[in-house]
Amino acid sequence: MGATASQAQITVTGNDLKFGVDTDIIYTIDVDTSGVSLPSAGNDQWWDYGNLVPVDSAEFSFAASDQNPPFTSSTAMMPLMSSQFGEFELQDQTQYFTQAASGFLNEGYHIPYHWFELANPNDTLKIPEQDVEVNGYKALVPFDLTSGTNETGTGTEIINFTLTYQAGGMVNEPGYLKRTRETTHEVTGWGSVILPVSKDTVEALLLKSSSRITDSVFIGGMPVPAALLTGTGLSQGMVTHENMIQLVAKDFNTFAGVFSLNSTGDVAEHIQFVNSWHYDEDTTTAIGKITYNTIRAYPNPASDVLNIETDRSQPLYAEIYSISGRMIGRMPVTGGQIRVGTLNTGTYTALFKNDKEKTVGVLKFVKE
Repeated sequence: MGATASQAQITVTGNDLKFGVDTDIIYTIDVDTSGVSLPSAGNDQWWDYGNLVPVDSAEFSFAASDQNPPFTSSTAMMPLMSSQFGEFELQDQTQYFTQAASGFLNEGYHIPYHWFELANPNDTLKIPEQDVEVNGYKALVPFDLTSGTNETGTGTEIINFTLTYQAGGMVNEPGYLKRTRETTHEVTGWGSVILPVSKDTVEALLLKSSSRITDSVFIGGMPVPAALLTGTGLSQGMVTHENMIQLVAKDFNTFAGVFSLNSTGDVAEHIQFVNSWHYDEDTTTAIGKITYNTIRAYPNPASDVLNIETDRSQPLYAEIYSISGRMIGRMPVTGGQIRVGTLNTGTYTALFKNDKEKTVGVLKFVKE
């Protein structure tokens, strides 16, 4: 997979990170963070996470946006999950982004309707359903990454709300939160990563990312004095920090690992690994270097036998994993089939390996 760390510095470019809207699906696993050391900075590193215990898994795809401007039909969407809004948490958000020469650009995000009750039951904070556009610096991850690369920028977001806070004389007052995000990306080394579950080895750059986030609260177009916001769940000029260490894998088209850190940046509070990348269609682009799209299966859902089609002639066996990432068992591909009749009803992932323990294919199937 490209130049090895011992031969030369690893680079990651836009061609390595291409994705296809409506065709590519990422399968990720979360792992137990207890006792896990952060990736160390420096060159020619070896990061072995092969024995980490999965605790959850998820699958998401890149879909074309059907929203009106400022987002266009060429804008892709993916789950953002949640973010903080003062003392509250906004759930079920969707990220809008595009892919450009400079990286993945964060065009904005969609927030569904939220309603929060304050300490006084008659006081409320309402967040209307809205699209939030990011202005200024938009790079989620820069593409042209080399050792020693630094990239810094500042972006702003406006989130609208309606506040009822009778102690402050406010009843359904429209306002907005202006969020300023100062982000820095820095490449601090490169090496090889052994992934959990599949035990695949990929080359990766070590990318440190940090953001300083400042929230300013406006009502009636004017900044609100901090004293008037006491009890609202909002704070004037609140500053928070987001820190991340990311292993950006070359020839794997995405992250090998993402470590979300505490505010001081010295403890991993969350770790997620991309274990495999699925393709619904064959492709001749740069992502064709990965042969995970050479495995097909039918019928799907299956009740007893899953028929396997592959262009590979060597003997294969399948490792079957539950949706939580736990390995259920190993079974040979015999006569172009694997028998799934003994599995419980549910969704499973099959990693196909050859007699040299190399992962050559992956697919998801449903046992009915």
